[in-house]
Amino acid sequence: MEEYEINPATKRIQSFVEELSNWYVRLSRRRFWKSENDSDKLSAYQTLYRILVDLARLLMPFTPFLSEEIYQNLVRSVDSEAALSVHFLDLPEADESLFDAQLLESMQIVMDVVSLGRSARKQAGVKTRQPLSSVSVYVHEAKVHDALVSHADIIRDELNVKTIIEVTHASDIAEFTLRPNLPVLGRKAGKLIPAIQKALAADAESIYADLERTGQSTLDVDGNAFVLSKEDVISTVSGKGGLFAASAANVVVAVDATVTPELRAEWYVREVEHFVQGQRKENGYQVTDRIHLHVTCSDAMVEAALTAAAQEIAQEVLARDVSVSSGAIESGPTVLELDGSKIACRLEL
Repeated sequence: MEEYEINPATKRIQSFVEELSNWYVRLSRRRFWKSENDSDKLSAYQTLYRILVDLARLLMPFTPFLSEEIYQNLVRSVDSEAALSVHFLDLPEADESLFDAQLLESMQIVMDVVSLGRSARKQAGVKTRQPLSSVSVYVHEAKVHDALVSHADIIRDELNVKTIIEVTHASDIAEFTLRPNLPVLGRKAGKLIPAIQKALAADAESIYADLERTGQSTLDVDGNAFVLSKEDVISTVSGKGGLFAASAANVVVAVDATVTPELRAEWYVREVEHFVQGQRKENGYQVTDRIHLHVTCSDAMVEAALTAAAQEIAQEVLARDVSVSSGAIESGPTVLELDGSKIACRLEL
């Protein structure tokens, strides 16, 4: 901003807001909604409040009216002694004493693992709300292992899996294929291409890891060192033993996409919870409004799954009670269709 470079400044703010919304707020939802007013809940609210107020000040030059709206709602509405306008305030100053470098690094690792896991799920054609039995993870560095152990609950929840299996070798869960990118490598290597192809096939896993970690790898080609860059090869990663895999520097994540009847029953529950949350929003309910939920199912198996999980559903959608019954259902805006079955959801305050 000191150089009046508005575009890169706003992109950094946008990236922060996306992480705030799609990571911190979403992962803290249960902290916000819990009934007891303990220190954990208070800390979550205080942290979010400070972030939003500072964000309003930071956005002043870019979105003056939005910033003012946020400030008036959050600050002036509760503190009549505060400055009359956000535009009477200075830009916020960073307090580096509040930074926890180790936590930031660990959480970035967790986000990377989750991103790879979602990519693997996408390859398998399995939606995020469908629970799976396990995710297998290979990590090269100790700090990545420590982050997996410390934040395993977040990874399980985000990838919607029951267990995390840490494997010793990347080759246990994935196959790596490297082949020359001839339009690029041909100009550099010429007659060495056959020898490079042989070297790539002989040690694809470690070469792939080098390229991901540093952007280059040194090959022994006919007794000579040849430096290979990421642009020189075309790489693919595929899961082994029925797994679906995705990889980045020093991390390989693979999911088992097998869906058992028990996992399918959980999927019904997750889909209904998501659908009801959407209905709450469409009905204009406040985040803290508690509802009465009536669910009617056209399929006995779905009815049994929802009945068994009624208490969990109530907690997730802030329902005072959940009743589940069977019956004929006509399609409509309050009807969810899953696997050919229909589920009608009626919400009441």
